[in-house]
Amino acid sequence: EHIKESLELCQTEEQRIEVEDIYAQILWDVRDHEGAAQYYYSVANRWQILGNIEKYSEAIYQSAQNYFHSSRFDVAESHSRKAIEVVKNDTTDNGRKKYIKYLICLGDALFYQQKYKEALEIYIVELEECQEILPNTEKHADALEDIGKVLVSLQQFDKAKLYLEI
Repeated sequence: EHIKESLELCQTEEQRIEVEDIYAQILWDVRDHEGAAQYYYSVANRWQILGNIEKYSEAIYQSAQNYFHSSRFDVAESHSRKAIEVVKNDTTDNGRKKYIKYLICLGDALFYQQKYKEALEIYIVELEECQEILPNTEKHADALEDIGKVLVSLQQFDKAKLYLEI
């Protein structure tokens, strides 16, 4: 009730973004992932209109994550793809780390939709990125595990074993 009242009092897009972002975080905390996803999506659209593509990509990613947690994997896939489009050519360390994070979200959304071959392609890109900028880290190990789980689902057990035993 207070959030809706706060939204009505907003005079600028930036104020509205701030209130919607806070409300999305509250919804996340109370496990209303679909509600949080909708508010993050609204925030993303507002950032896009204002021309702040970096903040847009993070908000659309947050929307994807929340749709994923509410088992709306098709929407999570779509939003992850939008986030990836923004950062895929960003060669800064921060940009590449975001790219990996967004790839993981997309791969997971594909995996849970049983789009195993597409998920495998995304996870291979994730692994390549991790090998280059995050070698021998937990993220690198997670990328190997992601490929392994898809290969198990594709019943390619010998190949899966290679990734899971590294």
